[in-house]
Amino acid sequence: MFIVLRKKPLIFLHYYHHAVVLIYTIHSGCEHAASGRAFITMNYFAHSVMYTYYTIVAYGIRLPRWISMCVTTIQTAQMLAGILVSYFVYRIKTETDLPCQQSMVNLYLAFVIYVSFAVLFSHFFYRAYIAKTRKSKAE
Repeated sequence: MFIVLRKKPLIFLHYYHHAVVLIYTIHSGCEHAASGRAFITMNYFAHSVMYTYYTIVAYGIRLPRWISMCVTTIQTAQMLAGILVSYFVYRIKTETDLPCQQSMVNLYLAFVIYVSFAVLFSHFFYRAYIAKTRKSKAE
């Protein structure tokens, strides 16, 4: 919403992320997936930081570039943490006798989704902060 209100273009990452999260959340909710609590907690944290940043920027306050870099880093870290959570849930499910309310299909979906998000967010970070810096220094 903040992006649209600021008349910024939406990128593939935005569409893909929200479409996939919607589908995965419905699937996880129907299955009461064990990993859901960890994923929700990570998401709340990242979004609380992100929407605080967007709110401040929407008021026209210019923040130092390193703050937007931190927001993107937190988002990317969330995706990497999602990969780790998926891995640990997989280990619990396959190597222990502990009860685990997590289907293998949902677990594989989570892993593939978080890997794709990590790649896309890392690529966004590179384009937004590293490639732009190199380009401006070259000029």
